[in-house]
Amino acid sequence: ALSYVNNRNGNETTNSEIRVSVEQPAKDLGTIGGAFGLQYHNSDTVNPNSGKVENKGTSFTVYNIMNVRENAFLENHLMVALGQGKAELGSNGQIWSSKFETVSYLYGFSLRGLLEASLLDPPDFIEGKIEIWPSLSFDHGVSKAKAVRSSFEFGSIYEDLKVGDSKVNVTEISVAPEFKFRPKLGNVSGLGNTLLVAPGYSCQRISSNLDNNSCGTNIHVFLVGDGDGQKLFDFQIQNLTDSKTFSASLNLVVPL
Repeated sequence: ALSYVNNRNGNETTNSEIRVSVEQPAKDLGTIGGAFGLQYHNSDTVNPNSGKVENKGTSFTVYNIMNVRENAFLENHLMVALGQGKAELGSNGQIWSSKFETVSYLYGFSLRGLLEASLLDPPDFIEGKIEIWPSLSFDHGVSKAKAVRSSFEFGSIYEDLKVGDSKVNVTEISVAPEFKFRPKLGNVSGLGNTLLVAPGYSCQRISSNLDNNSCGTNIHVFLVGDGDGQKLFDFQIQNLTDSKTFSASLNLVVPL
């Protein structure tokens, strides 16, 4: 998977991930799965200071998808990630550099259900019916930087700095109706893909040395394969109270 994020203040982020997952149906627990991933993260910042942040690491995720009633699904996921990173920020000839290790934990769930009255008559460019799947999702993550090694440079001055460990908590809640349909794709209709368009509203809280709360609207468009439900293309625009963020990702799924 590849993704790109650009927000209003000019900061840009690129993420890439290779992930291998295994799923197993369970009689009373729905589907249980596990995934191992390798990630690379790179950020170029211009606000509040120019600089660059790079992080690479590994993650392990377990998840469960189960029916809570007919046409209603609950998905739970838990992730643990380890990483190493470095950062360099500069201002007026002053340069702060750091190398660090990270440990992150994430738990979340999503609840989706089909509205029985939502089967709408489609326009000509859509095959079959349009379905509406209201969804509610919650995620809470904790990331901690440890073994921080920092330095300061200004001209001929160079000093090693003592920096304590830091921790960031991120909580996000979002609601969105997902409009699900099969577009007519002409000569490539054999791909059998389904398009989902999900306008929504989300709130995010970031707690660290300074707390930041923001809410706003977003629209999420993604293309999924009918056979396995994997995302093939993911496009999102988010407008929170303090920033406007654009992101897009491309996922290549290779069955084993």
